[in-house]
Amino acid sequence: MDFRKFNKSNRLFDIDTTGFSFVKAKDFVGKTIVIDGFYKQKNDLSGGVQYIAINAGSKQLINLPSTANDMFIELEKDNEAIDAVRNCELALKFTQYHSKTYNKDCVGVTFENATPF
Repeated sequence: MDFRKFNKSNRLFDIDTTGFSFVKAKDFVGKTIVIDGFYKQKNDLSGGVQYIAINAGSKQLINLPSTANDMFIELEKDNEAIDAVRNCELALKFTQYHSKTYNKDCVGVTFENATPF
């Protein structure tokens, strides 16, 4: 029996994240940052998935809010967009808003075109 067939490595971005630290999206409110990639992981609390943005220059993994999931699901389906992310052409803009449903401040994320270096 070859158990390697059960390995499910579907990495879109070849970035070694060893030594990176996790940060919250709220730490970036009011900022726009360029990302080098992203991945998704199972969210044990909700039973769904959570997307994590990779900021290789700062060695940070940014926990993104679930409200960004639909955008990243669509992004994953587009090979041209994935290539653009690999070329650091995607920036994330972080904003704060007040949720009337939950009566608390939340973080919103939108896609922006990254400014060329």
